[in-house]
Order: sequence, then structure tokens, then C-alpha cells
Amino acid sequence: MTNEGARPIVTTSALKTSRVFYGWWVVLASGIGLAFCFGPIIVATFGIFLKPLSNEFGWSRAQISLAFSLAMVAHTVAVPFIGRLADYIGARKVILAGSLFLGLGVFLLSTVSAHLWQFCAIYVMRRRCSPLSDGAGPMRLWAWRSL
Repeated sequence: MTNEGARPIVTTSALKTSRVFYGWWVVLASGIGLAFCFGPIIVATFGIFLKPLSNEFGWSRAQISLAFSLAMVAHTVAVPFIGRLADYIGARKVILAGSLFLGLGVFLLSTVSAHLWQFCAIYVMRRRCSPLSDGAGPMRLWAWRSL
């Protein structure tokens, strides 16, 4: 019986050479990634922009909230497909595409005119593409890199 392909034995002295357990670096990187994804930036600040949007475009709060609701439904529908895409082409490419789409969506919001459908469409597009860069993708990538 040969020992080919066997994993090397890791001793406790080899593990003690690092000051900080490597898993904590993964936790830190995941926390930073989640801090800059769609949730903390867009979801938590949506209520702040209700009144200014209402004053600027003359829309009711219900109309503005419709965009947010539609975006959440689009997000819910897109997440399983984004997960399959990450499994198929890799998390790095998915995260890069998601970050680009999120940036494009934020840029397009600056071009919104007084048409509610335009605001809703851009908001839905931005939210539907954000699972590409939201928590599951970066955490999967960082967890995989730590193995």
C-alpha cells in the first residue's frame, strides 16, 4: 500500500506560526464586502430619499415604494439563477459583472426624468443585478479561497 496522493500531516507547531487564525481574515473580508453591497447602501437609505423624490417628481410615497417592492420581487426571482451562474462560470466573474451593473444602475438613476416607469425600470434592473455582487457571491469566493 503506497501513500501517494495523501495529504501532508499538519502539526500544531505549523498552525501556531500565524498570529491571527486565517479564518478571521475571511470573516473580515466578508464583512467589508457585505458593508458595500446593495443592502446597507440602498435598502437602509431608501426611506431617506422618499420625501426628496416625492418633492422633486411629484410622485406619492406609494408610487416610489412601488419601485422598491418590484425590485425586491425581481431580486427574489433572480437569486437562484445567479447562484447557478456563479456555480457555472465562477464567483469572480459574477461579482465583477454584478459590481458593474450596480454602478451602471446608480449612474442611470441620475438620468431619471419625471416618468415613474423609468424610475421603476432602473431600480428593478439595479436590484435584479445586485445579487451578482451581494453577500452570497463574495462570501462563497472568500470561503473557497481560504481552503
